Amino acid sequence: MVPEFDPTVKNHRIENWITKVNECAQIYKWTDQQTSHFALPRLVGHAKRWYEGLKSINRTWVEWQECLKRAFPSETNFGALLSEMLARRYTLGDSLDEYYYEKMVLLNACDITGKKAVDCIIYGLDDRTLKASASSARFNHPEDLLGFLKDMCREHLDRSSKNKLQSTPNNSITCSYCKKVGHNFRQCRALLCFNCKQYGHKLQQCPQPTIKCEHCQKLGHKSEDCFSKNKLNNKNSSDKRGNGH
Repeated sequence: MVPEFDPTVKNHRIENWITKVNECAQIYKWTDQQTSHFALPRLVGHAKRWYEGLKSINRTWVEWQECLKRAFPSETNFGALLSEMLARRYTLGDSLDEYYYEKMVLLNACDITGKKAVDCIIYGLDDRTLKASASSARFNHPEDLLGFLKDMCREHLDRSSKNKLQSTPNNSITCSYCKKVGHNFRQCRALLCFNCKQYGHKLQQCPQPTIKCEHCQKLGHKSEDCFSKNKLNNKNSSDKRGNGH
């Protein structure tokens, strides 16, 4: 019921921890002695060593609270808290949950809630598309924003994975013609038909009618596309211009 308090953890603040202890005491109707009994064993790290080093532990819970606040003073400068909160940013691929909850701890320390908290969370997003989408949704509560961000990040990662798969050769496929991996024989560039200009078969196996040039008698192109014919026509045109015609 009572959370741990470790002063070396960045977001652990003694005032917040004491507030939670007092709320538990109120809910479960603990006496002063019971509150101390349940709370003090939850001190960990430096706080535990501090407690074990005390010469006397004969104190009331009210006295314990004052001792703890003096021993582990929290950062109270609002400017420093605000700067720390704004510096916490999120980049796609990081843990979204970790970013969100760490940001919320910092926002609570700055006493920023509601729409202002939403704006601060969106401000920390490095991805422009994600930031623009979240801003246009116009959320008023951070809890509503979290679900939206999770859906957006999931869609982005799905698209990235799909694009990666499309751009990456499928190494489970081996071409039966060239024996190389990453494509089948219908995609093999070594099998280019000079008749229909499609991959996957040679001219001799082409299902399309054979195209034959009437000018050079070669297969694979028509006379209007014939390179040698066009070359000859261009030469004749140049000769005529040279002769003044």
